[in-house]
Amino acid sequence: MKKLLSILLVAVLIITAMPLGAFEFKASAETSGTTGECTWSLDGTVLTISGNGVMRDYTDSNKAPWGINITEVVIENGVTRIGNYAFYRCTSLESVSLSDSVKIIGWYAFMYCTSLENVSLGNSVTIIGDYAFEYCTSLKNIIIPSSVTSIGGGVFSSCDNLENVIIPDGITSMGEGMFSSCKSLKNVKLPNTLTSISGNMFFNCKSLENVNIPDGITSIGPSAFNNCVSLNNITIPSSVTSIGIRAFVDCHKFTNITIPNGVTSIDFAVFAYCEGLESVTIPSSVTSIGDYAFEECPKLTSVYYLGSKEAKAKISVGSNNSALDSAKWYYILGDVDGVEGVTDADAEYLLMHTFFPEDYPVEQTCDFNGDGNVNDADAEHLLMFTFFPEDYPLH
Repeated sequence: MKKLLSILLVAVLIITAMPLGAFEFKASAETSGTTGECTWSLDGTVLTISGNGVMRDYTDSNKAPWGINITEVVIENGVTRIGNYAFYRCTSLESVSLSDSVKIIGWYAFMYCTSLENVSLGNSVTIIGDYAFEYCTSLKNIIIPSSVTSIGGGVFSSCDNLENVIIPDGITSMGEGMFSSCKSLKNVKLPNTLTSISGNMFFNCKSLENVNIPDGITSIGPSAFNNCVSLNNITIPSSVTSIGIRAFVDCHKFTNITIPNGVTSIDFAVFAYCEGLESVTIPSSVTSIGDYAFEECPKLTSVYYLGSKEAKAKISVGSNNSALDSAKWYYILGDVDGVEGVTDADAEYLLMHTFFPEDYPVEQTCDFNGDGNVNDADAEHLLMFTFFPEDYPLH
């Protein structure tokens, strides 16, 4: 017992002999400092970034010094770039205001800011980096300024409550999966300056009803509209020459689709599980139809092929396309004999059909003058069409 008391007494003497500041602990986190060429200050839970130039980049493991408990961010005039991961996982952040000096928003800048409802992007941002607002699940509306020319991949991915997006003309590049799994998104107007729809852009946007595909788009990427179960019929412009695999899988509300001339291949599972699809128009430029392209399209009854029977026979058709086999094929309007497009021979063939239908069968409606009957007048109309197509359009 005496030995224990002696040890305790020695310890007390040592502690009392040490300087007063030896056991001081930091009472709170930093409230100001530098970030790249800028400075930051924290007033309660309101963070202000000021200065002239770019912010520092951070990472998931090397986080920003202001922590994750901020509720508001103000980027003052002079700051030109938001750093990568700058506000990553700031789950209490509700409001962000960028000055007009900001030109670039870095990668993952606001990812997992699950309370973020209001964002003002200013008027000078030109680039929004990959996944900048991914999983901002409280974000409902976003206005992208006209200064933006490039938007990275997955920028608004999994923003579950995002309903409205305004995308101005001028944007030429929108990355893969930009709106994937935005389950509340209903309407989108794409900019006329866009040249391609990237892969997975609207993947799993289950509420999406309407989207325009601008003239000038040349390609639609893989799974671009995969599982857009509410999407109404769309018009694919004539500029499109490539449609990626699974592009329109599970677009249940499609009833008809026209594939533009210039597309040479309908790739793997492009229209699979389009349960409401009743008709499809296929141009003569198509030379191959991939496996499962029209898998599980039970209502597909009509295929309008803009070529001859001979050309159709040369199309390479992959497996699991039974809907194409069971559908009725119609050939190019006016090409009633199925040989070498529309010529005066078709008018003669149709005239013979009106007298001897069993000997001269046709595989398309032939009411070319639109009077509700098929007779020799339609043959005459078809003949005139071969000479004066604008004056005698086919019905």
